[in-house]
Amino acid sequence: MGISTSLTRATLYRIAAGVTAIIALSTAVTYHLLYREIEQSALARLTDYGVQRARYHESHFAFLKGLHEVVRRDFVERYSAPPSPDFEHRFDELMSRYPDGAMRNSEKFSDVERYSTGWIHRRVQPDTEFKRRWMLFFDLSEKYKGTFTSQFANFYFMHPSQPSDMGYDDPERSGHVRWAYDTPADYALDQREYFYLADAAHNPERKTVWGGTYYEPAYKKILVPGVTPVYVGDEHIANIGTDEILDELEASIRQSDIAGATHTVFRGDGRLIIDPSYMVQISESFEGFNIRDAQDPRLNALLRLATESAELPRSGLAPEIDEYYAISRLPSTGWYFASTLPGALVRAQAFRSAQWVFWSGISSLAFLLLILTAILRRQIAQPLNRLLAATRSVASGQAPVANLGGRENPRNEIGQLANAFNHMVAKVSERDIAVRREKERFRALIEHAADIISVVDAEGIIRYVSPSVAAVLNLPPAHYVGRSIFEIVHPEDAAGVEHAYRAAIENPGAPIERLEYRVRHANGEWRVFEATGTNQLDNPSVEGIVVNARDITEAVKAEAEIARQRDTLYQREKLAAMGSLLAGVAHELNNPLSIVVGRAIMLEEEAGNETTVAAAGKIRAAAERCARIVKTFLAMARQHTPQHTAVRLNRVIEDSLEILSYSLRTGGVEVVTDLAKDLPEIAADADQLHQVFINLLINAQQALADQPEPRRLWIRSGHDPAANALWVEVADNGPGIPEAIRSRIFDPYFTTKPVGSGTGVGLAVSLGIVEAHGGSLSATCPPAGGAVFTVRLPVQAADTVEADTAAPEPPESGRGRILIVDDEPEVSALLADILASDRHGIDVAASGREALRLLGNNGGYAAILSDLRMPEMDGPALYREIERRWPELARKVIFVTGDSLSPNVQVFLDAARCPVIEKPFVPKDVRQKVAQVENGGGTIR
Repeated sequence: MGISTSLTRATLYRIAAGVTAIIALSTAVTYHLLYREIEQSALARLTDYGVQRARYHESHFAFLKGLHEVVRRDFVERYSAPPSPDFEHRFDELMSRYPDGAMRNSEKFSDVERYSTGWIHRRVQPDTEFKRRWMLFFDLSEKYKGTFTSQFANFYFMHPSQPSDMGYDDPERSGHVRWAYDTPADYALDQREYFYLADAAHNPERKTVWGGTYYEPAYKKILVPGVTPVYVGDEHIANIGTDEILDELEASIRQSDIAGATHTVFRGDGRLIIDPSYMVQISESFEGFNIRDAQDPRLNALLRLATESAELPRSGLAPEIDEYYAISRLPSTGWYFASTLPGALVRAQAFRSAQWVFWSGISSLAFLLLILTAILRRQIAQPLNRLLAATRSVASGQAPVANLGGRENPRNEIGQLANAFNHMVAKVSERDIAVRREKERFRALIEHAADIISVVDAEGIIRYVSPSVAAVLNLPPAHYVGRSIFEIVHPEDAAGVEHAYRAAIENPGAPIERLEYRVRHANGEWRVFEATGTNQLDNPSVEGIVVNARDITEAVKAEAEIARQRDTLYQREKLAAMGSLLAGVAHELNNPLSIVVGRAIMLEEEAGNETTVAAAGKIRAAAERCARIVKTFLAMARQHTPQHTAVRLNRVIEDSLEILSYSLRTGGVEVVTDLAKDLPEIAADADQLHQVFINLLINAQQALADQPEPRRLWIRSGHDPAANALWVEVADNGPGIPEAIRSRIFDPYFTTKPVGSGTGVGLAVSLGIVEAHGGSLSATCPPAGGAVFTVRLPVQAADTVEADTAAPEPPESGRGRILIVDDEPEVSALLADILASDRHGIDVAASGREALRLLGNNGGYAAILSDLRMPEMDGPALYREIERRWPELARKVIFVTGDSLSPNVQVFLDAARCPVIEKPFVPKDVRQKVAQVENGGGTIR
């Protein structure tokens, strides 16, 4: 055939290169499309499954909540009715006290599959009220047990404060358990979460709540409790409870046809409910197994994804764990249902599908080469054999592929694909799939028991101690038997105990007077006991002094806590009185400051020579400084909801320094400021930040008071771009903070200052304000001496921005008449002089009644300026009368006030929506407000 060997070889190479390139490209495109399709399908299936399971269990839990509500209403109705006269007789017939001290159903009612059964802790002594509730528990349990156990494991009632339980257990689900009879007399029921889960402290909304999983010894299974509190008025009288067996719940949740998926249920606080990898830990934990304790990246990522967003269900890929996830929430329980699928499974499925395309292409190429070989066997046999060998090499998965020659050799691409796959497999195989096992948790139950009964012989040696000592002091009776009673009590109490003991020896049969002493607990704490007893040495059955001791440690602590809270209340009342006094003084300064500021500005505007203008400017500047201080005082005293606006931190610092400048200067304190320029604005409440920096500056000034000169105070500010935060340092060269108290300086009411010099709340309040802004407040003491307080605040965007630009010029005023109503002649005269320059006709009234008379005589006014607080008739009353008589004039009213603290004033102004001029005011503001009203801009507040 006239084709040369080199041309044949080149032709075969080009054919093989073209076909192989198409195969490789088709395989890559197919893999990409399949991967995206499989990814979206996996996310959709995970999400659909999570939503379906969430809806199913939500309906299940909602059904339980509805049942509880029916029982609760029935309970309240029965409890509110007069009690049955025979309930105590019925209680005595139903319940019996067993040898171990607990009360359970009597023999007559011992059939647990027929009757509801009850268990009462051995320390509980039922009174009349307890018996009445107990019989209601029994009657309602009998009435509704069939309804509940058709769907759930059990149904029971609990007393809210006494460890006791009355209910019915489904024989099949519980394994025919005899809970009341299998439960020990001293079972710590009140330590279980489901016992206190629904009390007022943990459930103020009084709604049905679900607890975490717990291991029930009688069932020998893990249960999930749902509890509903029963209130009559504000009295918590009972809890209705129902348990779900975790095995059934887990089996229901894990019914999934999504291969390789893992399903997890957890609470918002991190407590794990169901996860196939941690069921052992969940079973063994007493107070619940927390995700944070597992240190599992997958579980921690799911907790973060569930709690950081309020928009659920949500799904996606979590790159940090390379898993696809779908998370839903069950509103009734507050649980999160999460399903995950490893990303490697999705990629592997796409790769397997893409392999089919690849191998189909390779097969087609081989077939084409075989045809060419049959046709050109003699001309290109040797090149074709090398090509087939290379193809087999590719087919066998070996990489890199040997070069067949030529720049367009397609095997480089095949080799790159193989390398990429090998790299992917290596990365997957290197991933650490081992999960660290949680360390075994130490389990300790503090048993609450009755008083400790002990017998002491004539030598003071303890011969017997009741088992209750283990519950009270966490030490076995054998720890005390054989030891001297004087050895185990506190050394300071030994003399008193010995005196009482000797008195008992000398007076056989006489009771031992009440005695308090301390005994060391196993944890090293000295517990306080109250004891009494009798001398029974002559009794051959006892041959000793019988001592009855009761732990009163908590009562002693409670008395101390009451005394502490009484002192705290006194400090709070004193602070409230100081705040009211400060607000009152600042308010009284507003009227004279308004006159000084206004007159100074008018004098400055109207003066004919520079000397007078300069003097008036100095008066105005001093008065405006006083006005700023007064406004800051009012802002600090005002009770208002914190409002975060854009704040310039350096301005807050400068305002705080201005307030304290006189006291710092007269105290001989040199203030050195180093405030960084062009700091970004932060979202904050300026009034609260004033309070923080004034507290820090006052503390520094007081620390320097007894120090020799030089007394220096440094204030620095700056920006930390890496943390996106601003920082402020307040430092002094005072005595510093002793190391022994550094950890307590931010505690409320802790102070080292003498009585009358400090309340101990300044730093605590400042810390709370800074942390409420998302920042931190810390204190350090450099080796050179002094103290440094550092405030760090995050840079955040705000809804409003402070502007330094000047206010717009007021519109041109009209020439209508103006009515001024104020009981302060100086203020009304000032307002009249300010507005007289605009050629207004002005009438002045000293009270609301006089204003009404002028309004009736003179007709309409272009604007009415009225004070809020006046004798005879105040501003609000005047406004309501104008609104009734002359509705069109109500839009012309402008209020002038210095009382911005009163809640009643704020409510009235918000309702009236009239313009307001706050004292102290400047002429420009007055003219602007009047012009707005004259030009139809009333009711703009």
